[in-house]
Amino acid sequence: MRSAALPATISLECFRAWPLPQQAALLFAEGTLLAYRWETHRAVGLYQLADFFCELSYDTTTYALRGTRAFTHLTDFV
Repeated sequence: MRSAALPATISLECFRAWPLPQQAALLFAEGTLLAYRWETHRAVGLYQLADFFCELSYDTTTYALRGTRAFTHLTDFV
C-alpha cells in the first residue's frame, strides 16, 4: 500500500532535493533493487526508480544510512 507522502513518479532533480530519510523510503517503496555490493563497513544497493538509478549506502557498523548517489546512466555505476 502506497503512503500518501510518496509520489508515484519523481524526477531526478526532485529526488536529489529530498532529505536522505525520504529518499530511502521512496527507494524501498517504489525502487527496484538491481544489485548490491559490500565494501569495508558499508553496503551499497543499486536501485532503479522512474528513469534514473540510485546507489543507497548503509553503514554496517552503525546501522545507519550514509547517503545516496543518483544518476541517469549505468556507465556512472563504477
